[in-house]
Amino acid sequence: MDEGLSGILFLLILAACIFPFVWLYSTWLERGIRHRRFCTSLPPDRIRDIFVQKVASTGWSVVDDGNPMVAQSPLITGIRQQIRLTLQEAKDGRVSGSISVERWLAKHGTPTKGHTLRLRMEAFCTAVQREDPTATIKRA
Repeated sequence: MDEGLSGILFLLILAACIFPFVWLYSTWLERGIRHRRFCTSLPPDRIRDIFVQKVASTGWSVVDDGNPMVAQSPLITGIRQQIRLTLQEAKDGRVSGSISVERWLAKHGTPTKGHTLRLRMEAFCTAVQREDPTATIKRA
């Protein structure tokens, strides 16, 4: 077999082996940043405090303090990302809401800095469940 042909064949086989892993990694990141719905008995002010502590920390800041509350990454990171918290009070006194990624970018189909978004959202959900063991959190 010609050396040039064997090199091309090797590259095609290598690409065919690598592509599934890249696709799985991208899919895993996209699933990690899907929005989450929750229902808790914590007061809205406490939920907002948890959001500030867990999401709008280490360089991030709250850019909209209304409903929805929005936290944003600094411009120095090169890519602005936003996470939004929306709350609604139910008649039974519980609070339902959602936390979701408002702004994110993808390069070649893979979410850019998806780990940061996933970790911040998971930290928020974990803190809510830690303070209210009866809280329910569902990924969409």
